[in-house]
Amino acid sequence: MRATRYIAVLLLIMPILFGVQPHQIMAQDKLVRAAVVTDWKGKASVTKTGSKKAIQVFKKMSINEGDRIVTGAESKVVLQLVGGDKEDTVTIGEDSDVTFTSLKSEKGIKTKISVWSGSAWLKVKSAAGADARFELETPTTVMAVRGTQFGVHVSPADGRSRLQVAAGVVEVRYPVQELNHHTKSSYGDQSMLMLDQLKVYPAQSALFIPRQADNGHVRAFISYIDPALLANEKDAAMIEAMAAGYQDAVEENNQLWEKWTKAFAESPDFSSPSLQSYAELGKDGSATSITEELLERAKHNIDYMIGAVMLKAEANGVVSKPVLTSWLKEAGLNANHITLKLTDDERSMQQNIQLIEQESVKVDMSDRLGQLTKELEAAWQQRLQNQKELDQKAQAELEEKYKDRLSAQEKLQYEKDRLTANEELCTHASAYYACSDSGGGTGETSTGGGDGNGGKPENPDPEPEPEPEPKPANVIELGTNSKDATAGSRVMVNVLLARFDAPPQVSAVELTFEVAGGDWDMIELTGPDKKKYRHGANGKLGIAFTAAEHASSSAVDQMRPDGKQLVYRVLKTSAGAVSLENGDVLLSLPVTALQEAKLVISIKDVKMYDAAGKLIEAHASKDQLAIPIQQP
Repeated sequence: MRATRYIAVLLLIMPILFGVQPHQIMAQDKLVRAAVVTDWKGKASVTKTGSKKAIQVFKKMSINEGDRIVTGAESKVVLQLVGGDKEDTVTIGEDSDVTFTSLKSEKGIKTKISVWSGSAWLKVKSAAGADARFELETPTTVMAVRGTQFGVHVSPADGRSRLQVAAGVVEVRYPVQELNHHTKSSYGDQSMLMLDQLKVYPAQSALFIPRQADNGHVRAFISYIDPALLANEKDAAMIEAMAAGYQDAVEENNQLWEKWTKAFAESPDFSSPSLQSYAELGKDGSATSITEELLERAKHNIDYMIGAVMLKAEANGVVSKPVLTSWLKEAGLNANHITLKLTDDERSMQQNIQLIEQESVKVDMSDRLGQLTKELEAAWQQRLQNQKELDQKAQAELEEKYKDRLSAQEKLQYEKDRLTANEELCTHASAYYACSDSGGGTGETSTGGGDGNGGKPENPDPEPEPEPEPKPANVIELGTNSKDATAGSRVMVNVLLARFDAPPQVSAVELTFEVAGGDWDMIELTGPDKKKYRHGANGKLGIAFTAAEHASSSAVDQMRPDGKQLVYRVLKTSAGAVSLENGDVLLSLPVTALQEAKLVISIKDVKMYDAAGKLIEAHASKDQLAIPIQQP
């Protein structure tokens, strides 16, 4: 067997195997290395150490020890490691959960990336030094790096980890056996583990599957990288990162191959673990002799593996045809010559590993499905009950506040309308709403005496003149000092709080606006005078616009224009909330008038949250801001 088993028994190093959630473990060592965001795309957030709130990433943002990065679908974050080679990068793919930690040991800097789910691609050159260590941790493995380019994919369901090496060597440790006795330690009564060690070389892939029926101990399987499998995952960030490192990978692999083959030529009778690994990639993993044909085939696959992945990625729509053509030209490769040379046994090994993975998922899921279904059902029912109680309480409070503003005649009409609406609601949506006299009763409710006339008095008094409808409370309104505008001119529109019953304690705001007869002036909103507009309630929110301002500020903002609509968000990055008052201007919007009859701006949606993440009662004003446009 190619893996060398540790004789020594080591203490448990992966708490995830014993029920502790990995993202709950925070590094305690002194920070000696950090990272900086150089690129990002899609939905990507960072939860800073000591904070419970996630904030949107931005370029040049510092990522420090213990910070947690989470990405959504079709998203990515690219980090440059500070303190190492300028080309040391980590690319985090879509739907990922990653924690960055930096630890200092007696032997030098020890940097660790913990990937709990999703994918990451690492290009680490400076870790090749003897005094620098770099580790990547998954729920089932710990991978030591020495000047390497490699990627990992981690299943969020059970921690299955797949490793693909493009350049260099990755040394993996994983638990295979739990001894029968326990030991007392600072962590409590801990089991003892025996670990296996496995080295994975260029163009090779290793799959690590935890056995839930065996206390999470891990089985390892190794083969050549399957380009189709990697491309089928359609994680564009991983493919792009692999392609970007191609030239460095070629240089590094050529140096390694020359070193390995030179040593083998000088002493062919001695074991060569690196070259022997390629002889063990057949159907049953058994070793074969190292021949010239085997070495030629292995080197060919190392040289063309990334190209084969790019071809499959283009075929699957992960990268476009122009991108592939440009990359092939830069790499000096001909698409017609790119193919991997695999024996039938090596292809069979790839297929068998895929089948093993599929079967392990079925077994694992079938064992846990029953219990998980019960837990989810119980949690869902409790959530429905809690939400129902909260909704009923909130509705009752809102009704009371509204009724306090009504006249006696309006209150009578309100009760009639409410009962009619409740009856309709219970008829068409009784599965979702409780029906009662206070919130939606389906039973008949009398509105007057039982005189055979439907409760109506025989001689009703004349109805009084209707009173003016009171303006709604707790709204966000629009205001401007411009009575009119000319085509091509800029109008300043203020967004302000009005008629709040009490000062809202705000931690986050999301506002959606719509314009007709004009355009959003995005150059002004994002240009040198941006603080004039995006002032965060005249400075109360303390918005940071650059990475340098982040430490001294308490919030960040974001804009997303979509044609005539504009979504604006403000999020506090520090603990607590900001107290706002009626008349406070959240932001000012510059709008350019077009050659239309009038310029109309409206608020389509308002969401305000407190420090606990709960919605604050706030509404978008129904009144549009209409400004006549004078044509030149």
